[in-house]
Amino acid sequence: MAAVICQLRVDSRTYSLLLKAPRFWQNGLLRECELKNFINGIGDFVVYVNVKKLRARYGDNNEHGLSWLTTRRLNNDTGSCTTATDFSSRGYSANSRGIWITGPHTQTFCSETSGRKFTYFTVENCKLYSKHPPQLNRELIATYELTLDKSADRFKVHHLLEQLNGGRPRCRYNAFSLAYFN
Repeated sequence: MAAVICQLRVDSRTYSLLLKAPRFWQNGLLRECELKNFINGIGDFVVYVNVKKLRARYGDNNEHGLSWLTTRRLNNDTGSCTTATDFSSRGYSANSRGIWITGPHTQTFCSETSGRKFTYFTVENCKLYSKHPPQLNRELIATYELTLDKSADRFKVHHLLEQLNGGRPRCRYNAFSLAYFN
């Protein structure tokens, strides 16, 4: 585990990231991490990823696909979860009415999600934004653009993702890229 650049102490909240996915830290895909905030039980981490390794293995996917893939690696490649991959406002603490989420593709996702009331808001509109190439995962992955009836910060969006993922234990980490995958 010495290859991890950030200092992960046993009492550190970042240590759980290492324990959940040791092989991806050891092989250098996940390189550094930092806890930015811990509010209402939700940790806000910054994880630095070796994008060259991602692109070498998974080709020229867009940032939504690569963000989803990074989240799956943080979950040790288990679970088929949906994650937020972008906000219409890129500011760190910004509220936004538009979000992009990426996860398993289903024909009925938008019809089941549009008009649905969640804890903090209702999804006004959902549309398929893009499908990702099959080499990204063993199943078809898609990105959906959601329009919300109210602005939502990252913590409210996290609660939306918990509801969409049904509380599955390997869907704990959700990511979106503040830095582009360039």
